[in-house]
Amino acid sequence: MGWVSNRFVALLNRYTTASPDHEAAFDEYVSNGPEPPAGSLRLTTKIEQFLTNRFRQPHPPSVILTGNAGDGKTYLCRQIVNVLRGKEPEQWEVLIDQPIEYNTMRFFIVKDLSELSEEKGKEILQRLSQTLQTSDLRDRYLIAANEGRLRDLISTIAGHKELKEAVQTQLDQGPAYHQSLIVLNLNRVATSTFVPAALAWMTNQRNWQDCDECPVREKCPIRFNVTRLTAQSVQQRIKMLYELLERSNEHVTIRDMLVHLAYTISGGFDCSQVQQQVQEREDMYMSRLAYYENIFGRDDDVSFRQKSHVARLLHRFNIGSQSIFAIDEFIINGGETIAEQQHQAIFGETVDLHFKAFHQARWAYTEGIESERDQALLRWLPHCRRKLFFERNHPDDQQLLPFRYFSIYQRLLDQRQGTHEGIVSQLIKGLNRAFSRLYLTQTEQLRANERLYITTQYVHSVNQPHPIVLLTLPIENIRLTVNTTSDQHLDLPERSLYLHITPPPIQRHAEPVEWPLNILLFEHLMRIADGCHISILADECELEVRRLKNVLIQQFTTVDTSANEVAFFVPARHRYELRRLRIDEQGRLAIS
Repeated sequence: MGWVSNRFVALLNRYTTASPDHEAAFDEYVSNGPEPPAGSLRLTTKIEQFLTNRFRQPHPPSVILTGNAGDGKTYLCRQIVNVLRGKEPEQWEVLIDQPIEYNTMRFFIVKDLSELSEEKGKEILQRLSQTLQTSDLRDRYLIAANEGRLRDLISTIAGHKELKEAVQTQLDQGPAYHQSLIVLNLNRVATSTFVPAALAWMTNQRNWQDCDECPVREKCPIRFNVTRLTAQSVQQRIKMLYELLERSNEHVTIRDMLVHLAYTISGGFDCSQVQQQVQEREDMYMSRLAYYENIFGRDDDVSFRQKSHVARLLHRFNIGSQSIFAIDEFIINGGETIAEQQHQAIFGETVDLHFKAFHQARWAYTEGIESERDQALLRWLPHCRRKLFFERNHPDDQQLLPFRYFSIYQRLLDQRQGTHEGIVSQLIKGLNRAFSRLYLTQTEQLRANERLYITTQYVHSVNQPHPIVLLTLPIENIRLTVNTTSDQHLDLPERSLYLHITPPPIQRHAEPVEWPLNILLFEHLMRIADGCHISILADECELEVRRLKNVLIQQFTTVDTSANEVAFFVPARHRYELRRLRIDEQGRLAIS
């Protein structure tokens, strides 16, 4: 057998290779490889267009780029140097003190503030501060810095109030595009936006022409993955997983995405390894290299899962491990007419199903043949569930996600108009149970679905605590809102869900509270409202729920010295009731 090697597979594996050089300078490491047939990867971003346009203007601002390692700060610095000088930077350290002359301005470029000594870092920030105080200076700065390092250096500089206020305000509240110094936090960028473009480049057919002469082309899992990942529906499903991570408050860097998607295609294998496996008739193993196994980090390659932030997060979704009747029924029995045609299209005799192996196991199971094939089909089921998740567009497949209320959450984002009173009522019930840590239910006296009871410290009886109710808000004060992105210069999530809570009449001058409701918080509260214990998703959500309660107490409650009653919850048989302890006109204690 003649060996055939695709150079693009080697390039993809450069993305997934772990080495000190790779981790420290990912952009430089990957760009040093040969240019692929379809050209180098170019992800067009709003922030790159913004920086290019502003730096070409007669009076550009200085810009600080912050974010995690891998967010693309070095890449953006390189593109701006290309714009200003017309060629790639040769020695980055030279640009710190020797500026690029462009349009009568002098641009100093610092690609990583963390690489400099503390003294040099302070000097650069002091020079930057001088440009804010003297408007006729021609000097401008483009500085890339991790947020922690930037805040630390700023705090150690004496004076320079204008610089400190500009940096700290924009880090906390977002960029101020009208100022002479703009701080852009790349942590806010939605990496999911770039998933289709990255996959389109990785699966571009010009990059895979070398495979045409490969003797194992039809048995190659890498080639199979490329073919399936060209489908828009599969790309959108992968994008949806990235969006779920972002809606769970998990930030994915550009580097993390490229490493993960490259591995999704190759599984860390090169052409010689695949061909050797086939030659040694070990191609049964090839089915494990399907993209829908690689994407979660395969169990036989735990080392990659440990180093891949995305694979580690997606593996926690546990997609395919749980049996769902409607899905397993389709995998095993197919269906009639259209369903059967769909089954045949998805479950063909392809390398990811080891050709005939899955069909033989399925046939033996349905025919009731007592053999090892019964167990074989059970081993195939998790694999086939994951395949269905990506390759079939059916509402049942969303049940494979760990979020019971994902479809409702998605519908709320898509339908921005409407009161959604039923969902708000459930969220109020969930918050009441989370705030009080009691299983409160709706009664004529206790309106657990219609009023939000904001509780504070506990009054302890002999048997159990009784939380005190500080404030009660009716359902009319609470609504769901969908905020659309308004930033033209950052690729932000298109829509975000918020719980909008307005103050009571006695605090009408207080500002409403806008509480970001990500998918984890939504799932947490809806499950509690549906009867689950408050510990469900508590590790991920309890702190945010407590913060909401504290904000409501601080902004909406007042100390009323004339108040003569206190409300609290007490057990009454199989439920809790709201009781009020008050002082009557004769000065006696009374409970109602």
